[in-house]
Amino acid sequence: MNIALWIVQGLLALMFITAGTMKAFQYEKAKTSLPWVKDSSKGLVTFIGVSELLGGLGLILPQATGVVEPPLFN
Repeated sequence: MNIALWIVQGLLALMFITAGTMKAFQYEKAKTSLPWVKDSSKGLVTFIGVSELLGGLGLILPQATGVVEPPLFN
């Protein structure tokens, strides 16, 4: 079960980081491939991209660094 959880977390984190990188650092590419970006400001799109990057890292780093608390119930 632990391995399956890591696989799902890794795939989800990869999706978040990929999408966040495009929105945060490649605004013009995001503007051509995502229709809603044309109607939004660059600052909002960058904020959403950085939030997605942090979310992707937040899925992996706590368990990878050992900061996560042990579960309450086993």
